[in-house]
Amino acid sequence: MWLPVRSRDLRLTDSFAAAYGVPATNRVHSPAAGRARAHTSESGHQPGAVPASDFAPEEMVTWWAYHQQQPVVIPSVATETRFSRMMARLQQNGIQSACALPLTTVHRRLGGLGLGSVHAHAYDEEEVRFLTLVADQVALVIDDALNFEAVQHAHAELQRNNDRLALLLEVTNSVVANLELRDLLRVITATMRRVMHCDAVGVALPDGADHPLRLYALDFPAGKGFLQEEMLLPMEGSASGKVFQTGKPLALSGPDWFNSAIYQVGAVEGLQSGCFLPLLSRNRVLGVLLLARL
Repeated sequence: MWLPVRSRDLRLTDSFAAAYGVPATNRVHSPAAGRARAHTSESGHQPGAVPASDFAPEEMVTWWAYHQQQPVVIPSVATETRFSRMMARLQQNGIQSACALPLTTVHRRLGGLGLGSVHAHAYDEEEVRFLTLVADQVALVIDDALNFEAVQHAHAELQRNNDRLALLLEVTNSVVANLELRDLLRVITATMRRVMHCDAVGVALPDGADHPLRLYALDFPAGKGFLQEEMLLPMEGSASGKVFQTGKPLALSGPDWFNSAIYQVGAVEGLQSGCFLPLLSRNRVLGVLLLARL
């Protein structure tokens, strides 16, 4: 089983630190997300040193290696004039020389791998050649992990699409099999609650002209009984009434949800957020679909 990218990077970095007995930093840049993140394993961390997260990407040696696609060898941290904040941090940790290598596969550039040594001039040509081979292997592992992550996301999206299609199919079958409106709406609300991963789904319909909305169907297995079918929802001052009158959806959470009229009932039920959708047909609002989560 593949490990998550973050965990895998940390394990690889820790193995470098164990092999060389020095701090090692693996910095992975995600061009698609437009950001970089640093994974650091350190031995002998000194108080007052600048954390890796405080560095701007361009201040990192690994950033230069990533963009130039070449190893960066710093024989002496004390005399290096580039990357001043980074060099100060390495010196605070007792690092006297450093090396950064690009993490790249034939498919894409992934980031940079940085290593430091407590000895000056620790990275000669032979050492850099060896570390380049190791960095290539690290890049392959990270690329595999990223590909696996992308496959998981694609699978989850496909599953969501399949669930939505299943919902449409179940609703269609319910329409054919149920002629009584309340039974039909109960089947629909139960199906939607399962597919949409909600805790409560209801349908409110107008109780005659110029009358409040009535909660005609409700699926809320975890409910305590305060929110139930046949409840009347005022047309004025309630989220459902507002959506029915305007024909526009409304999502409430946090302070907006707690201050809404429907929360007076939702509070005792423990509901934390709600979404209210108009049921439209030929530019006419027929009712309101309510979805809520605990």
